[in-house]
Amino acid sequence: MKKISFVVLTILFALAACKNQPGDADNSSIAGAEPEAQPLEVFDSVKHAAQMEKKRQEAEANSITPENFEQKGQAGSMMLTKTETTSYEKIDALAVAARLFIQGKNIGISFDNGHYGYNLIDLNGDGIDDALVLLTGSNFCENTDCTLLVAKGEAGGKYTVHSMIEFIGAPILVAESSTKGWRDIVTQVFDEAGTATTMKLAFDGRKYPDGPKAAGAKPLEKPAKVTGYLMNAGNSGLNLTY
Repeated sequence: MKKISFVVLTILFALAACKNQPGDADNSSIAGAEPEAQPLEVFDSVKHAAQMEKKRQEAEANSITPENFEQKGQAGSMMLTKTETTSYEKIDALAVAARLFIQGKNIGISFDNGHYGYNLIDLNGDGIDDALVLLTGSNFCENTDCTLLVAKGEAGGKYTVHSMIEFIGAPILVAESSTKGWRDIVTQVFDEAGTATTMKLAFDGRKYPDGPKAAGAKPLEKPAKVTGYLMNAGNSGLNLTY
């Protein structure tokens, strides 16, 4: 019996010693304690300003304008051979065609939102100038993106609008390449970080895509080169309500 009692006591002492191990005590205290608060990161206004300026410069470097149309964008070389000059003399037949098309979309036209500019260029190779009509104003623009109409020129000086491209901004390029008989239209879109993507809007046999981000518009493949005309229709001052 004495031997059994001695063994039992030895086991009990061993169990008690295990419970009081320092590691276990530490673990129990850690489990019940709150995590140590991390210090808040101090906002570095100088660093932030430098980052924003860098993004602005990158966006500016990737923008194509009439003044720097030989710049190279990130999504491919944007070298152009020619620039188009906006016509300031109003063409009544073109204004009528644009106005009828817009009204057919149930969009009202006022002096405020009826301003437009246009370029004449043969887009389908039939020897007759077609027209790109850039609409500006409250009904047709969001920030710097506006609406572009494409009109087919016909014999006798008439025009028929077949495409309305919304949310398109500068640059608007007419490439020398063509799809289904009509010249490709190329533009750039920017993400929130100011990174430019060059998009190609190709004619589908009936019309151009509804916008640079709409179905049918595709990113320009690297290292493609765009040669053609740069539309310049920013400040014509013409109005469809005249």
